[in-house]
Amino acid sequence: MEENITRVSNGSGSLCNPLTTGAILFSTQVSFSLMANFLVVFLFACRRHLLCNPHNRCILSLSITDILTSISVFTSPNFVLGENVYHPKGHNYLTRELYCRILWSNFLPFALGVTSLYTSVVLSFERWLAVRRSIFYKRRFKIRHMNVLIMASWITGFAAEVLVTIFVEGVYDKPTEICRPILVQNKISTICLSTGLFLFVIVIPLALIILAYIDVFLGIKTSLRFAASARAENMNNIKRLKKVTKVAAITTFVLAVCWLPSSVLFYYSLL
Repeated sequence: MEENITRVSNGSGSLCNPLTTGAILFSTQVSFSLMANFLVVFLFACRRHLLCNPHNRCILSLSITDILTSISVFTSPNFVLGENVYHPKGHNYLTRELYCRILWSNFLPFALGVTSLYTSVVLSFERWLAVRRSIFYKRRFKIRHMNVLIMASWITGFAAEVLVTIFVEGVYDKPTEICRPILVQNKISTICLSTGLFLFVIVIPLALIILAYIDVFLGIKTSLRFAASARAENMNNIKRLKKVTKVAAITTFVLAVCWLPSSVLFYYSLL
């Protein structure tokens, strides 16, 4: 199959890394993500009183994380830009090692992606508390608790990708190369490491999210059945809760669909 390629000049007469059709489509998708999440942040900036709600605080954190993810995707090699777009050939040892381990390894996009996924776990847990433990949620669950959970999702996301920075190094003996992955000779160790990361980064958070939302919607269905003969006010509250939960579930589903393919391919490439 012939690949559609657009070549871009760097202004000095030479050609930069080609832009494939996939990169153009990918950059378009990221641009829409940036605009949508900036609108969410702008809404909360104009109506700060909404941030007194733990649910809205989590939504804001998710939007900020997605904005940072989009920016890192735009600026990191191997996504929209070429592999060696920054060319740090004349830089010292420290600069090259930082470039290879942080930028070239795509540590930031994947760490932020995992952070978004675990923030979605926090969001699903918040919805579960609101429906299944409503009394505890209204009386005990405060903004400070949500802040702790959000911070935990950030720590988890970046900790999960630390190994990526370890298995990359700068190249000094070949003028045509800048960075390279460090290959683990023991195949069993590689399989165990890749499987463990795949479970921790993808399977576990997605399983927690799915189980939480299944239980949440079962709880809402039960509440609607028992509230059929209750006051209209109670029925409206339950329907409003169902609507908010649906929006949260759809947001999480879209994030998972966008995140899953690239993650599966990445961890498969480690094998």
